[in-house]
Amino acid sequence: MNYLSRQATQTKERPIVFNMETVKGILTGERTMVRRVVKFKDHLTEDITRLHIEKKDGDWWLFNEPNGWMIGKPKCPYGEIGESLWVRETWQQVSDQNYLTYKASYPNDLLEKMPYLENVPSMEQLKEKGYYWNSPVSMPKQFSRLLLEITDTRIERLQDISHQDYEKEGLWSPHKHSYKQEFSKHWDSFYELNSGRRWDNNPWVWCINFRVIERRSVLSK
Repeated sequence: MNYLSRQATQTKERPIVFNMETVKGILTGERTMVRRVVKFKDHLTEDITRLHIEKKDGDWWLFNEPNGWMIGKPKCPYGEIGESLWVRETWQQVSDQNYLTYKASYPNDLLEKMPYLENVPSMEQLKEKGYYWNSPVSMPKQFSRLLLEITDTRIERLQDISHQDYEKEGLWSPHKHSYKQEFSKHWDSFYELNSGRRWDNNPWVWCINFRVIERRSVLSK
């Protein structure tokens, strides 16, 4: 099987998993930011409400409390400004020609590769034919179609999100006074089974700004 390989680059690339809605926002240009919960060592999360983080000398410093002693320097696991993220998303191989298609843009991306199709199968019909959507976690790098460049990173409490960042997350609300309430519902829909990461827990989060630097059509054969 031949793969379309990405050109070699000196910039370090790391994978990041996005769900279908996030990928849709990236493709339309509406999503340019993502939040991920900061993962501290277990002994640092026993009383997370007392933790304090600030930026000093270009690094993030972690203190046991606002006026306490420094106990660590969190480093963004997704990379630094200027480094890249290759996107893992829900995908599958379709037809005997092994074309790749992506759930976030199906069936349009399939039609771009197979314009001769008269009747595009629905997702249910694909399933009946034995084609199943693969988890983003299983996506190999050579199948990724989106490459992002990190333009900024910072740490803050989840509930400190601004209205501007709310919109960068691909969301929109006509009422600026209620955007946090709307974001809390959006956030908790993803962390319903993880109480420690829910809105009410107000966890520390990495705020990662990015821009798309490559979008490509991928053939899997």
